[in-house]
Amino acid sequence: MKRLAAVNSGELRALSRKYGKPQRVTLNLLRLPLAPNKSADRRGEVVLAICHGGNKVLLHTKSFYPDGVFRLLSGGIHPDESVENALLREAREETGLDVRIEKFVAVIQYESGARRHPFASYVFLLSGPGRPALPRGKERITAFRSVSANGLRITARALRSLPTEWRPWGEFRALAHELAASAMDERMAALRDDGL
Repeated sequence: MKRLAAVNSGELRALSRKYGKPQRVTLNLLRLPLAPNKSADRRGEVVLAICHGGNKVLLHTKSFYPDGVFRLLSGGIHPDESVENALLREAREETGLDVRIEKFVAVIQYESGARRHPFASYVFLLSGPGRPALPRGKERITAFRSVSANGLRITARALRSLPTEWRPWGEFRALAHELAASAMDERMAALRDDGL
């Protein structure tokens, strides 16, 4: 199959028609000693904000994260894989849940100065009935936690204030949490307006 670009305009239009127009955000990494993972086996990542229990979103932690650090689930998009397929695959691999895509929240692209990185993060709001199961094998997920939109904002602040050796990673990860929190606020407002 053909290798797709980090952001493919045709794919972006198709996803926008199905799941809503996303915010387009560029994060300048010039001050962070970090570049997104642009290995040959991935063109980007999906970030999963899985809603359950009405107004909560699923976070996870891994065995090698600093103590107490939880974040949104994410996973790589293979070079020839669609964003939508990666999203559904990663949800199953990391939680065992069959999810429904609710909203295309954002596309985050990365640059260092004027140089664009060939990597993008696609942030989605999803829903998935049931309880997540800890995956076996390479994922190394050790626990899940559920938080509200405000909990996502608190998580973003905690990621930005990690110890020095983890701070660039935390700052790289924080933005998706803030974008997902805003999407959760909109989701809850829509549910209130619908009388649910």
